[in-house]
Amino acid sequence: MYSISFYDGVMVIAEAMKKANSIDPTKFAPAMATVSYHGIAGTYEFDKNRDLKNSPVTVYHFSHDMPVPVKTY
Repeated sequence: MYSISFYDGVMVIAEAMKKANSIDPTKFAPAMATVSYHGIAGTYEFDKNRDLKNSPVTVYHFSHDMPVPVKTY
């Protein structure tokens, strides 16, 4: 269920590692704020507070055994 999001998350981290030219978290973590990555679930970009600008996460509730979107974050 979450494999696409986890895959995209790992790829965002990999992109930050490439930008920082390092696998050291103290070096690539700041680079994550500058990453713009188009993944499977959507596009990942961060604002000045390092929060996702448009998260491709949708919350669902079930009605008659069918998922119904409530809100996208």
